[in-house]
Amino acid sequence: MLSFENVDSLQPPTWVGADSSRYSVFNLNPLTAFINFGPIFDDFLETKGAWDDILASFEKDRLGPKVNLRSDLVANFGRNLSSESEFDPERPEEGEKFIFSLNIADGKEKIVADSLRKMFESDPDVSRVELAGAEFWKYSSSQGSAGSKSSAATRPAPTRPTRPTRPTRPTRPGLDASVSSPASVASTAVEQTGAEMIEGGVFGVYNGYFFVSNDARFLQKKLLAAPSKSIVDDSEHQRALAFLAGEKPVAENGLFAQGYGRNIAGFRENYELFRQGKIPEGKTLSSRLVNLIMTPIDRQGKREAQFDGSALPPFDESLAEKIGFNFFYGVKENDGLFFKGVAVKRD
Repeated sequence: MLSFENVDSLQPPTWVGADSSRYSVFNLNPLTAFINFGPIFDDFLETKGAWDDILASFEKDRLGPKVNLRSDLVANFGRNLSSESEFDPERPEEGEKFIFSLNIADGKEKIVADSLRKMFESDPDVSRVELAGAEFWKYSSSQGSAGSKSSAATRPAPTRPTRPTRPTRPTRPGLDASVSSPASVASTAVEQTGAEMIEGGVFGVYNGYFFVSNDARFLQKKLLAAPSKSIVDDSEHQRALAFLAGEKPVAENGLFAQGYGRNIAGFRENYELFRQGKIPEGKTLSSRLVNLIMTPIDRQGKREAQFDGSALPPFDESLAEKIGFNFFYGVKENDGLFFKGVAVKRD
């Protein structure tokens, strides 16, 4: 499904600034992934042909957006899939802010933006927002609590009859097969899994990239910033690149994946959450995973801390000088995919 191809070198896009906690970049073929997505979707719904029905409804339904997802959207994407995450220094208690991007082929940006508008301008679960002077779309489920509103300007969506749904078929309990929009798929995910990161999610096209983020304000800040330095300029990142240059698999084949992370990023925040007994209400990725796996909900709908970290001392800032960094790479070889991850101490 994921068709990777090696290239001589991979670099994070320019919008990944020097303050990034971690980034990853992949060279893949999004059209191959899209073509092979159908069987997985059908299997999840336990309904053969469900994905084809959705594609047909987008393109052919009389009140639908008249969008061919393959030719109007996915076929116009490039091969550079990137992600980055960091803590907003102004709001560290809110957890990691992440951004995903996929580059758009030259001259195709307007086609992608127009296709997104056709798909979401009348969707009740999505509202239009303006970020960095560009049109973006923000998910805020009309059936649940809406995500925190951005300060960006909004406009009411045009009113018109909603798209007709496909005939209902037997499905997994609690999951409706008559899905007529991507937002309703996301809404179902929120209802069934409590996936808070979907609430308030924002996506759109800007400066040659398709962006997705879990925080509109953070994304706009990144888009408007003109970083004078890149994370690539970091001395530790340069050490990682020097190590990478000496790796035999990369020298012989090139690589399709590369990532880098500062180990200190998030460690301080999670340590203090644990020490203060605030993991249950924590919004970091680590605290959410702990809550999901190990922290049950009581009868009042609240979570109680399962561990007592009160005896731990406050975080020692000197640790920041001792904690190193990590990076990884991936190489496509004749008989499979080869990955290596490395952790490096500063000293």
